[in-house]
Amino acid sequence: MRPYVETAFRHRLLLLMPAILIPVLVAIGAWATTRHYEVTATMWAQVPTLISTGGGTSYTAPSVAEAETFNEHLSTEAFRRQVLTDAGLDEAVLAGKWPAQSDLGRLLSKTFVTKPIASFLGLSAPVSDEEALRRAIDEVQRRISVESRGTNLVQITYKGGDPETGVALVNTAIKTYQDQNFSSSSSEAQAVLGFYQDQVSQRRTDLDDANASLRDFEAQHPVVAGVARPPSEAQELARLQSDYDVRLSQYEKAVEQLGETQLRADTGLTSRQHAFTLVDPPKVPNSPTLDVSRAVTLVFMGLVFGFGLGSVLILIRTWSDRTLQRAEDVEARLRVPVLATLPHIRKGM
Repeated sequence: MRPYVETAFRHRLLLLMPAILIPVLVAIGAWATTRHYEVTATMWAQVPTLISTGGGTSYTAPSVAEAETFNEHLSTEAFRRQVLTDAGLDEAVLAGKWPAQSDLGRLLSKTFVTKPIASFLGLSAPVSDEEALRRAIDEVQRRISVESRGTNLVQITYKGGDPETGVALVNTAIKTYQDQNFSSSSSEAQAVLGFYQDQVSQRRTDLDDANASLRDFEAQHPVVAGVARPPSEAQELARLQSDYDVRLSQYEKAVEQLGETQLRADTGLTSRQHAFTLVDPPKVPNSPTLDVSRAVTLVFMGLVFGFGLGSVLILIRTWSDRTLQRAEDVEARLRVPVLATLPHIRKGM
């Protein structure tokens, strides 16, 4: 260990230059690459219950439920593709203007030697319209994030280098989400209403059959004045009348349930339209924001790499140094004792 320490003190620049120069260069690169514009919009979430169901349920804050649903939509390719189309970015994507190629990607793509590196890192320009569209779809998910803020607030954030595009994407993502969510709620309501309408139709058919059976029996077995019905006829008539009354009760209950469901559906859909309303619209920021956490991480990694490179240089310098530096070196190589040593005298003394 001692030889390495002595080499480090004799050749300080071998250790300090990488440890200083690399973090400085990384800091400059981090400042240039982690600066971005943040476009945010705040929404008010109030999730309505369309149809009540039995059983115990756990409470979830409206903002959490809405943010989870929004992120589920955002994770689908169809939703992101729709956002791109509605935002009017199709032509820009096919023209290679969005997302713009990074400065590092353009630099690496200029030479034949570094071009494969750019391709491996995914920094080269797309070679086909399909690849450009794929990158743009992935870019939407990478640039837009949705998080809950408190009980009822949901924040939609865009991070990127083009604030105007960010405003368009945030506005379009919100509108597309509202449209698809309302369409889904409407489809769900229609499915439930269809179920109850089928129930009413079935109950109506059963009621008509029971009524027809009762009327047919009465027509076939008319009442004779002053003569009592035979016990078997009276019993059958009572059974048919009871069946008719049961069918009538079931039909009236089905009609009542359909009316209640229709009312809840109308109320729920109306509430759904106002359940996710814009509170703070997205605005173009005046200046970019520095991603501090990422910049600090990059500088720390540069510092570690710089000290590591300096340490490697010290090791190489020590292994390659064949000069005699200490008395122990003389005794180890020449196998003779050292009689005396001259002290190191600095120049100018």
